[in-house]
Amino acid sequence: VVAAIPTPPPTPTPERQDADAGARGQRAVIINVVDGDTLDVRFETAGKERIRLFDVDTPETFSLVECYGRQASAFTSSFDGQRVGVESRGRDGYDRLLAYIWLADGRLLNEELARQGFAAYNDYGNPGVHAARIRAAADQAQNEGVGMWSQCAAGATPADQSSSSGQPVLK
Repeated sequence: VVAAIPTPPPTPTPERQDADAGARGQRAVIINVVDGDTLDVRFETAGKERIRLFDVDTPETFSLVECYGRQASAFTSSFDGQRVGVESRGRDGYDRLLAYIWLADGRLLNEELARQGFAAYNDYGNPGVHAARIRAAADQAQNEGVGMWSQCAAGATPADQSSSSGQPVLK
């Protein structure tokens, strides 16, 4: 009787992780987080750009503070200084680069924001190539009451979540 010896799964190395992020777009480093869905990167070859994450909408933190806006900004800020892959999809009306951000471990930041309840799905009428997976993650988070979906007033969108004083309206 010959026993099969299981092969352990490969362990990603930091070099492979960086290569994965770079393989999914132009390589960059996150240098500043403006809010949950807007950040600045420095490309290895083309300088700095302000990026608006594609297919997601996080609660606001400027001029008025929407429910869960600070938490969404803090989550995105946790990736400040990291090497990422930037998969761009054009520009918005504010001349920000619309993009998907691939983290060094292969996760899609846009999708993680939705999955963990920091963002709602919103394609603004122009869904991107990863829209279906981001929408599915956002729907699952909402259905399971994850993140903002458990903390903010029921039935409201992120844009509806502020009081006239600018304070978050919690559930």
